Amino acid sequence: MVSTDLANTGTTDAGCSPTAYFTQVRDEQHDALSLYTLVQQGFALDQVKAMVASSELYSSADLLFRITGQHSAVVQPQSHGAEGARLSAQQSAVAFQFAKALEHAMAVFGGQRPAELWLASPCRFLAGNVPLDMIDNALGFHAVEVYLTRVEHGVYQ
Repeated sequence: MVSTDLANTGTTDAGCSPTAYFTQVRDEQHDALSLYTLVQQGFALDQVKAMVASSELYSSADLLFRITGQHSAVVQPQSHGAEGARLSAQQSAVAFQFAKALEHAMAVFGGQRPAELWLASPCRFLAGNVPLDMIDNALGFHAVEVYLTRVEHGVYQ
């Protein structure tokens, strides 16, 4: 659960917004091209694990498996350089989608706990789909983001 002061900023208990685990800065400070470049380089596996661990829902949903296609005990990252293990560009893009969706839902619903409850529940306005189950697909992620933006602006239909 987020503290009251963090709920308004869209950050987790650790004081880090979900996307900041990968970008090291607030998401608004990145344009699409710089995010693309970060994703192409691949996120560090440790950063992805930290983002997943920051969310009770994501930890319980075996999100690392959804991102990598492998269970955490057997994850085979792209490389093992001096920086440590990194995910592929595709895996990094999916990790970013999960982080962005959680961050956006936190901003819309006022905190991490209500955001996680919404992400885990069927949504009538998303054809009864569970938002969490849509995020790993680019079109599903887009539909979730469009819906959250509509809620932000008070447009529910």
